[in-house]
Amino acid sequence: MLDVVVSIVHGISTWYLTTAEASMQAAATTTGFAFTPLSGVGDQAYTYSYNITSGTALGIIAVKGTTFVGIACTMTTTTLAKVEAYANQLLG
Repeated sequence: MLDVVVSIVHGISTWYLTTAEASMQAAATTTGFAFTPLSGVGDQAYTYSYNITSGTALGIIAVKGTTFVGIACTMTTTTLAKVEAYANQLLG
């Protein structure tokens, strides 16, 4: 099954992404996904990818000012570079 989930939240606290990143880093030890800081997208961003039974899941979480964007893709043929570009567009 192909899934793409896009989340946009306006008016978040400045600590939101740091908290989300810490949560994902903690989960990385049990889920086995790669979680990497990313420059060039918003003020702060992280990409991730991990293997699932029938393929790969990948995505990005990013913040610019008080706007948060999260894009999660499962079973797509897209690349992280395309997801990063889309997140940049959404963040303006």
